[in-house]
Amino acid sequence: MKVLNDLEKQFYAKQIKLPGWGLARQSKIKNAHVLLVGLGGLGSPAAYYLAMAGVGRLSLVDGDFLALDNFNRQILYEYKDVKQKKVFCAQEKLRKINPFIEVRAHDVHLDAANYSAIVKGVDLIVDATDNFPTTYLLHDIAYQRRINLIQANIYGFSASLNVFLFKDFREESSCYRCLWPKIPSDDKCVRDCDEVGILGSSVGILGSYQSLMALEALTSPSIALSKFRKIFFLKSGKIDAIPWLKDENCPLCRAKSKTEADLNSDLAIFDWEIDWETAWSKMPQPFYVVDLRKEKKHFPDLSRKISESGCRVITKNDFLEKLFFQDKHSNFLVFCQRGITSRTLVKQMKEKHDASNVFSLRGGVNSFLSQ
Repeated sequence: MKVLNDLEKQFYAKQIKLPGWGLARQSKIKNAHVLLVGLGGLGSPAAYYLAMAGVGRLSLVDGDFLALDNFNRQILYEYKDVKQKKVFCAQEKLRKINPFIEVRAHDVHLDAANYSAIVKGVDLIVDATDNFPTTYLLHDIAYQRRINLIQANIYGFSASLNVFLFKDFREESSCYRCLWPKIPSDDKCVRDCDEVGILGSSVGILGSYQSLMALEALTSPSIALSKFRKIFFLKSGKIDAIPWLKDENCPLCRAKSKTEADLNSDLAIFDWEIDWETAWSKMPQPFYVVDLRKEKKHFPDLSRKISESGCRVITKNDFLEKLFFQDKHSNFLVFCQRGITSRTLVKQMKEKHDASNVFSLRGGVNSFLSQ
């Protein structure tokens, strides 16, 4: 076990003085390994305060580039960081503000193909993402591997926070799938601040609260922390605590024979999810590019590449008409801002219509941002 040195004791002096905290809790934090997934509006304050609290090893996961419309809420970054990788900017910033901790960076979008090595040896996971597939994946990993999990999401001025202490109280706890057994397939259910907007101070409250619950779970885990789902009404300041109830038919915590592979079968990476390079180099050209974005931000390099390839950009309505009636034999590359809505739509097309000529752009337009 690593021991606090004299400089660290001075660095953390104010929190060490807290009643019930002391050197014992601070030592637990120093020896903890926290995985934080998502470095946006939730992840920025959560990462900042976990670093400043002295979490000994902080592993950051995010595959996105920083865009101009991120700055109103993502406090880890500076204007000069635009178009840079979030995870490396965050790593550099956290190393500067606290030289006593180790900060690791994973420049990926966490998925069913890459999570295993990333979660190895982790004591706690902070889910600061904003999409259902990753939320379910992190939850199921945490349950299966007995890792404590702090989960939050926000929609406008309403938010929720969940604490799952699977490491300490898995048998006594309910789980996320007790309430929502399956990932919502309707793209209207996908949480997206690009559509509804977000205020920095609102998401900052939730990210800070996540860091506080993480520190409590690391140093003094109590079943009481995981008994209730907290609902925040941010404009009024009201917070409701709703009891978690076990579902006797839960596909996760009541199906003890299931393996990780069984649980994550609906989160697999499919061969119809492709990146830009695969699309341009391997798909027969020209093909149709289907833009699902409601706010169609312009990227000159992307437009030029589409134009040079002879491809044509069409809307969702045009896509459905061509796929089923006009041009059944062409290929279609469907994309949105982050690859979530496109994945949902293409999966539906595959399952209902066996559409072998339809593909989803993995990571959406965000994966092209730096090019």
